[in-house]
Amino acid sequence: IADSDGKLLAKVKCKEISKLSVYSSSLVVSTKNQMLLVDHRAHCVQVYSEDGHHLRTIRPRCQPLSIKGLIFDEHNLILVTSCYINGTLYTDGLVAIAKDGTVLERFRFPGRQLLLDVALTRDGCPLVDIKGSSDIFVYNSIYKK
Repeated sequence: IADSDGKLLAKVKCKEISKLSVYSSSLVVSTKNQMLLVDHRAHCVQVYSEDGHHLRTIRPRCQPLSIKGLIFDEHNLILVTSCYINGTLYTDGLVAIAKDGTVLERFRFPGRQLLLDVALTRDGCPLVDIKGSSDIFVYNSIYKK
């Protein structure tokens, strides 16, 4: 944890997650200042308080997901899922889950494209940056009306 000048204020030890299992886009902060980190090897999300205490583990209540990253909207935790095809890691979709791990919604991206970054609008529309393109792609909301 750093201040606005970049000075280190605190270091959070995440004993529940092995060093090699945390990658970029794997950390979000909730509206309650809780830190949520992807545990890629255990296919779950570890939740820590702002002072570094482990609070809980969130496991999606479905088949194991390959979780690449996290998005936190106002209501749900969104898992960015991925899959390997012929040795290449593709982002394949989004899964909205509740705090208890219940799967609320699923969204699949069309085709096999290398996604660099994914964000959500307030309405739940994915904004996608695709490798090799200078455009931002906007999809329909992941939430069913």
